[in-house]
Amino acid sequence: MKPPQSARSSPPHNLSPIDAHALAIDVDAALAPHQDALPAEAVAARTERLRGQLELLMPHVESTPPDARGLIVNRALRDARELVARGVTADDRFAAWVHMRALARVTALLCGHSRKRSTHTEELTLPAPSRAEGAISRWLASSIDTPDIAFEDWQSGRPAVLRTGRAFDAVRMPQTLVHAAARSTVPDVVSGVFMECLNGPVICQPGQWYYALVPSWTTETWRSPWGIVRGRGGWLGVPRPDRTEPTPIGVYWSVPVEQAGKLCPAAAVAELLRAGHARCEGPEE
Repeated sequence: MKPPQSARSSPPHNLSPIDAHALAIDVDAALAPHQDALPAEAVAARTERLRGQLELLMPHVESTPPDARGLIVNRALRDARELVARGVTADDRFAAWVHMRALARVTALLCGHSRKRSTHTEELTLPAPSRAEGAISRWLASSIDTPDIAFEDWQSGRPAVLRTGRAFDAVRMPQTLVHAAARSTVPDVVSGVFMECLNGPVICQPGQWYYALVPSWTTETWRSPWGIVRGRGGWLGVPRPDRTEPTPIGVYWSVPVEQAGKLCPAAAVAELLRAGHARCEGPEE
């Protein structure tokens, strides 16, 4: 005889309903790449709406057992609690924009979980990243004339040495400036800031540098004094696409490639370095 069906897939009926349509609009708008065009007042208003909806959404997710939620959702729930509780300095426009986007990302992830398990939210259509690692590997390996060598290196656990200036250029970012911009040295936090600000792949060389992959020919337009671009004629050690676990020595993806050809906007990389430099030079808060 089959055991009776558990009711745990549906949350308690005393949970507040969620305006899924309005929430989806705010999430999409917050994640649009318009940092320079969005007024500070709009960022503040959208942040408050996201915070309010997230406070309603978290109990829906918390109503399921932690083991049923999974590691990613549990981490997102932890981040959501911290983001809701944490304020942002009103005159720090860059920090306010990052905070708004962080709220939007955890909201999108928790909505995906709630959509599967709750009858209290309308079905949301939120973008899911492509993880076609075969296509990503082929795209990366296309940077050299003998891509089989790259596959052999990855198969052996070594980073592949790939040419820059073909499929991508790479901006070498000093660790000190990145950590200042992120206000943290914790790998997960730094990765989160990269995802919010750059929305593209970044390689970590522990203890020294980060490399943001940007469109080829960025060398022709790059003007920031705080990062060096490797373009045509350059080389870069590139880890296997699924090597995302932080290590003390070897290179790994701080933010992995989401899909072939999806790169960091060079202007966003320059802005991140500018913010890091300003925080290094400015007075401590």
